[in-house]
Amino acid sequence: MSSDLSLLFPGKGPVVSNDQNTNVFIVEDDKDLRASLLFQLDAEGYRCIGFDSAEAFLATWHQEDEGCLVIDVNLPGASGLSVLERLSRSGSRLVPVVITGRGDVVTAVRAMRAGAADFIEKPFAPGIFRKSVLRALATAEQRLPLQRDTAAAFAKYATLSEREREVFQGLIEGKQGKQIAIDLGISPRTIEIHRARIMTKLEVSTLSELLRLGLILEMNQRLRSAPTEWARFFPHMHDSRSI
Repeated sequence: MSSDLSLLFPGKGPVVSNDQNTNVFIVEDDKDLRASLLFQLDAEGYRCIGFDSAEAFLATWHQEDEGCLVIDVNLPGASGLSVLERLSRSGSRLVPVVITGRGDVVTAVRAMRAGAADFIEKPFAPGIFRKSVLRALATAEQRLPLQRDTAAAFAKYATLSEREREVFQGLIEGKQGKQIAIDLGISPRTIEIHRARIMTKLEVSTLSELLRLGLILEMNQRLRSAPTEWARFFPHMHDSRSI
């Protein structure tokens, strides 16, 4: 792989120990390679499942799935990159490792923007593959608390009415009740009623708890709208031929 790609993912990051409860999903149309990767990880105690196409994987994928997704860029039917972009938009908890027989900077950047933790080029050594999966699992473990908080925050936010969301937005912007009332053209008393309902629905009892929930929602929206910012948290790419 070219040195340009190595600069995008320098191969840094934590490595986690083997956990028999971790999931690894492998999407690879090359039957022999898929079997080899599954055998390698299964022998180490990982819970693995293989798919020969993007469509086969998506047919069984659930948003709550956690762990690592190993996926080839070039697949029959939908491409690996299109799968990553769909998962990214859906808020998937899986951390992807992208493999490809034809690596280039444009593809690597697109994969990175879709949340890829690593990008390795075929043929790669077993040790390189194992390290990439371990880094992805470590990243997944670090992300999980925030992802669960985010999922819970969105579930609560979804219970708010349109008017309550407008009041909520004013509150997390630091506006006083009177100012929100002026902005929305309603009475301060009505704002207080909406505020009480918001606190109940969001299951918070203090303004600081409300602001924390608002921050979680805001951060998630920013990351989805600016994938280049999200991508910088995953600098784990390296040249598979360097070892």
